[in-house]
Amino acid sequence: MNNEKRINELNELTSKFNKTFSSLTPEQLRWKPNPKSWSITQVVEHIIKTNEAYFPCIRETLNGNTPKTFLINFPFLAKFFGNLLLKFVDPENVKKIKTFSIFAPSNSELDVSIFEKLTANNSELINIITSSKNSLENGALISSPASSHIFYNMETAFDILIAHEKRHFNQAKKVLNSLN
Repeated sequence: MNNEKRINELNELTSKFNKTFSSLTPEQLRWKPNPKSWSITQVVEHIIKTNEAYFPCIRETLNGNTPKTFLINFPFLAKFFGNLLLKFVDPENVKKIKTFSIFAPSNSELDVSIFEKLTANNSELINIITSSKNSLENGALISSPASSHIFYNMETAFDILIAHEKRHFNQAKKVLNSLN
């Protein structure tokens, strides 16, 4: 996927989130189908936290720093890790996956303002993608925010973040559908 397509997809996702959920009441946004599931606001907060955790890793690479792990000497691992993560976050993959604690949403009383935060967060991601052209052409690698021993191509990281957001849009829609 090229950067123009990534940017278009992020703009489309931002619009879909806002159109689908921003008119809901705070109670509807915080409603959970069961105690172990997330509310719509928690799903959105999870997306924001995940993106924000990636931003420093990506900026580190954009500043010319490569991941600090001896595993980087085995280039096939970057493709392996990237493909594995893409498989996990694939929107068609309906299997639940436990998230790392750094990406977990809070239990706070979030409200409709979470969509303004998502819009700003996606704008920041678009700015980062826009500034990454040279790094992408050079096959830049980033470390995962969850573990410095996991690394993959920056291009794959962008695709992971977009697929992740699509996956969770689908999850939030399921929560909305269960409200009815």
